[in-house]
Amino acid sequence: MRSIRGLLILAVIVGALVALLNAARQRLETPWGGGSVVVQPQYRLDTALDGSLAVFGETITLGPQSAVEGQTALVGDSIYLAGAVSGDLTALGSTVTFAPETAIEGDALLLADSITLDGQISGRVYVRAWELAIRSTAVILGPLYVCGSVADARVGAAPHLPCDAGALSAWPVWESGPQAALSALGLLVSLFASLFLSGLAALVVTVFPRRVSCMAEALRRRPRGLGRLGLALGLLSLGLGALYLVLLAALPLLGLLLLPAALAAALALLGLAASGWIALALLVGDFLLRGLARTNFPPLVSAAAGSAALAIAWNSLLLVPPGGWAAVALLAVSYAAGLGTAAATRLGTRALHDSYLIQG
Repeated sequence: MRSIRGLLILAVIVGALVALLNAARQRLETPWGGGSVVVQPQYRLDTALDGSLAVFGETITLGPQSAVEGQTALVGDSIYLAGAVSGDLTALGSTVTFAPETAIEGDALLLADSITLDGQISGRVYVRAWELAIRSTAVILGPLYVCGSVADARVGAAPHLPCDAGALSAWPVWESGPQAALSALGLLVSLFASLFLSGLAALVVTVFPRRVSCMAEALRRRPRGLGRLGLALGLLSLGLGALYLVLLAALPLLGLLLLPAALAAALALLGLAASGWIALALLVGDFLLRGLARTNFPPLVSAAAGSAALAIAWNSLLLVPPGGWAAVALLAVSYAAGLGTAAATRLGTRALHDSYLIQG
């Protein structure tokens, strides 16, 4: 009977997580700014669209007959534009190509490896690219800021301006639709990852119950000390990572030789953090289920419920605009506590105190 009640409570918690997942999906599919967000590998527009447009895909094409009445954000691998955009344009990809028929009435923010500019752009143009080719028929009425190599075939055109490192953060075209769409997509990915972690927590607790119980007990008894240890390890790992990047830039050959060791260390750190997260989830789930049902539940149920509850708290903060810093703080505290617990107990093989196993 207790197991049935525990499963029902777990179903309610996971149901809330799924509801958040569905809300994120709807937010991603809901029009922003009177337009729409599209996520598909191959996308082509050949008609007029009344409203803004954001597209995430591999190959994106705005044909000669296309006309977007609003802001446009395109994120993909290969982007080809031959239509009209009445608002601002943001394009992020590997290659971005403007056809002679292209007409952009607003500003353009272009981030890519290779960009070919043609057609007409009425507003400002900000380009970050390894290679920028400007055709002789291109007409750019506003100032052109370029970060990268430029091959300009225009005759008598005004010279381009050097890019400003702080200009991108204040660029108006980047502040509305694209950020909203990317935020919704990130929330969707976060929720999927949360469901995965809930299942992983239940699996690990089932396979290694005593080790997880040992870590959970250590964390329950010494949360501050283990949190400080995890914070120190996290800062140490950041310092070593930065040192490795400097070494890779200064001595590429030596950096490449040390790459397997760096990857192994990163995977080990990730494994420690994940193990500690599962122990924290077990504690949180056991606390919640005890408070709701006044009884103990199997570790499988407690770990899954705790992981889902932490995920709900994290994603709920992300849904609230001012909650970003709180979400970062929650993630940092959870990471530090989990990492310190896993390291101090050697993945649950060394008890700091007598451990106990939660029984169902």
